[in-house]
Amino acid sequence: HEQHRRLLLPAAFSMRKKPGRREFQRGILQTNADGSAAVERFTEQGSGIVRSLRHADGLIELPEEITQVAEGQGVCFLPFSSLGISD
Repeated sequence: HEQHRRLLLPAAFSMRKKPGRREFQRGILQTNADGSAAVERFTEQGSGIVRSLRHADGLIELPEEITQVAEGQGVCFLPFSSLGISD
């Protein structure tokens, strides 16, 4: 199967999650004042919240062993553009 481009970016958020399951959170790319990139997550991630998909730039992948993310920690970001999805 095809390997999709993943970016390691600093998290512009903090959160906790349950161990033992892989999660994909909807994310938005940010450009900081110094020109560096980071990724923010939508606070409302429910399956019925379609607007977050419309405004998201991709998915933040959180592996099974992760139980929390601290702001500034590197997270794996999968841009929709690498999946052939664009505006």
